[in-house]
Amino acid sequence: MPLTSMFVDTVQVLDWETSKWDTLPDDITPLSLFRRRACVSHEGAVYIRGSRDLWRKYTPDSGLVPVDITRPRSLLPRRMVSVGRYLLTWPDQDYAYRVSGEAEGLSLYDLVSDEFVPCKSLPVKGSEVLACMVTPTQLLVANTEGGDMFLLDLAPDTLRVEVDV
Repeated sequence: MPLTSMFVDTVQVLDWETSKWDTLPDDITPLSLFRRRACVSHEGAVYIRGSRDLWRKYTPDSGLVPVDITRPRSLLPRRMVSVGRYLLTWPDQDYAYRVSGEAEGLSLYDLVSDEFVPCKSLPVKGSEVLACMVTPTQLLVANTEGGDMFLLDLAPDTLRVEVDV
């Protein structure tokens, strides 16, 4: 599975099998489109959300190709983490406020069905998420408001709060 690293103007991918870093080629699309945007390694590919909501998928075999991802108008992922077959996203709060007037919470994005599902049971908004750490069965979310941490059980169709640490 590739590991991504984003720099100011480049996105680099570490291929674990060859132990080599690849810099995504800028002859396919200008890498400045990806500056300070969301990027996640998921199921052997790297998904990148660039400016103007342009999505790309990178694999060592096919390179960088466009991906068509449908999302609610107010949900513009600022950060993403791979959770099983889903991408857990937390949005750009400034954008959400401008578009809908409300803060958006965490959402699961299903690449198979192309659907975003809000995680209504998780009592944090996207701007409050400090960090996420994922294991195959659980998700640890650190909340910036008061330093709360939430340990969640990962189920295929929902995220459910198990323990308030």
